[in-house]
Amino acid sequence: MQTFISETIDDILLKHSSFEDCVFVLPSQRAGVFVKDTFKNKIVEGFLPEILTIESFIGQISEISKADAIQLLFHFYTIYCEVEEHPDSFDVFSKGKKVKNPQTGMYIELPGKKAGIIQVDYLGGDNPQNEFSIVSFVNGDIPKNNLTKYYIKEILR
Repeated sequence: MQTFISETIDDILLKHSSFEDCVFVLPSQRAGVFVKDTFKNKIVEGFLPEILTIESFIGQISEISKADAIQLLFHFYTIYCEVEEHPDSFDVFSKGKKVKNPQTGMYIELPGKKAGIIQVDYLGGDNPQNEFSIVSFVNGDIPKNNLTKYYIKEILR
């Protein structure tokens, strides 16, 4: 018994000998994998047709791309900060000492000490490679000459 994909491709192969001007638009990447596999078993020469997901096809014809999750997070956080009187604050900790676990031989980092509290004032950038935050200290002071010795943790209320 043939699958729906196999029957459909058999029908297409009867009507088309070349796929230079063909684009297959499918509901998912997984469907594309099955179509490619079926094509490989049925054709002996030539190239496979272009196979797109419906999402990428819509993106191509509309020239609108799906927003990155991180971009959305920064965008909505900026809006949240504009609306909220007291936006979220974050604790800043110094990194703890690294010690070797005698049972496993692995190094672990002990909890550090709280160094201060910061608040995000502004978020900028348009992709993960150039995003940044401007923060202000609500409490404490951190020497700016070696920020790699610190980490940030959200204050949960």
